[in-house]
Amino acid sequence: MDIFIVGNIVKDVYLSIDSRIEDLETDRHNTKWLNLSFDASAHRYFHRISSLGGAAVTSEVLTKMGLANTVTNSPNESRTYRYILTSDDNVCYLTPTKYTSATFVEPEFPPKYLYVDRSANLDAKNCERINNYLNTNSNTTFVLYLKDFNNRHLNRLIKNAKIVFLEKSNKIPEEYQALLANTEKVIYVNEHFLKHQNFTETVRRERIDKMTHLSAYSIASATILGGIILDKPIEDCLRLARVNLENSTLDASLTLHELQTIASVPPENLELIAATLIKSTNSPISAKSITANFSLNPSHTLNKKLLQAYADGFRIAEYNFNVTEDISEQSHILADCAKRSQSAGLVPTIVFDTIPTEANLKALLGELLSYSVNLYATVFKINRDYSLASSASAGALPFSDGTSAASTGAASAAAFSSASRAAASAAGS
Repeated sequence: MDIFIVGNIVKDVYLSIDSRIEDLETDRHNTKWLNLSFDASAHRYFHRISSLGGAAVTSEVLTKMGLANTVTNSPNESRTYRYILTSDDNVCYLTPTKYTSATFVEPEFPPKYLYVDRSANLDAKNCERINNYLNTNSNTTFVLYLKDFNNRHLNRLIKNAKIVFLEKSNKIPEEYQALLANTEKVIYVNEHFLKHQNFTETVRRERIDKMTHLSAYSIASATILGGIILDKPIEDCLRLARVNLENSTLDASLTLHELQTIASVPPENLELIAATLIKSTNSPISAKSITANFSLNPSHTLNKKLLQAYADGFRIAEYNFNVTEDISEQSHILADCAKRSQSAGLVPTIVFDTIPTEANLKALLGELLSYSVNLYATVFKINRDYSLASSASAGALPFSDGTSAASTGAASAAAFSSASRAAASAAGS
């Protein structure tokens, strides 16, 4: 056994509030409010999903990285429940007043690594058991996750830890600064970045909010730990963790092969493909032969489909954008799909069914930027059927259909180009 995990199994239940029916108010900070009055009134949700979190997530990540592990309690045993109410991208939590304390039971055989993960709410008795065990098993490497320094019993384990995951940088209490003075053993995990000494990976914050902090941080720390155990350089460990965070779903993290495939894609290659498609009507790239079409559905299967498309030789992921439908919802979903496409090594190509308005483009570009989509590695184009039908006179539109430039009327092209510049300026400001 490689790793023995000490932690709690948490069950997260997500309820998606139906904003079409519920009377949600939005304040000046763009925060949504729902009036929950205890008067026997009913509220509506349209979707429910449950997932295991805490030590179960840690175990899954390590298993998918090919590392044998076990949890101190049964992996299927959940004694803590959390309820997450979601509305679009907004979430709020209903959590227990007090989390169940994890129990440390000595493993039958000494593991290579003993990991107290984020979900462990250890009391004095169990912390003492762990310290005693480590004192008699010097070949076991101890790894500790500290989300804060409020549990004084847990803090007593710092002295035996070879690796410590922390969430708050520059806020180490004075009494523990000497124990953590060796920065080689400290790795920071939070909603903004993953950091070890001079190496930093920026994290997309909305992934943290949507997935819940507990699950997201568990994915990040477990991936980093897995990389360390596999003798990967720390900068690679941080990159793999960031990729896992940005591409995992509520019910599945990525395998080691998927992580390495996504992490190995140089962004400049995508920019080169996109630039080649746009600059020349006689593109040396046969776009049709390397284009895969995808529906706007960022489900947990999309990552696998994108990776498979890349493995099959495709380099362009094409998505249709219907200007006449709900722009806000489409833009949000498309931005998610575009980010996943680039992570998988594919250039996202957005096909408008007609020339979008400035408001359409502003909404779309705003979402793309919020998801950290590389716009230099993104292609926009007009549906060829619309282009041909509307071309009273031939005019070059500055977006390519891959094999030949899409064409439309000069006036339409000018309007589209003007709207693009205005929307990009507004979205970037």
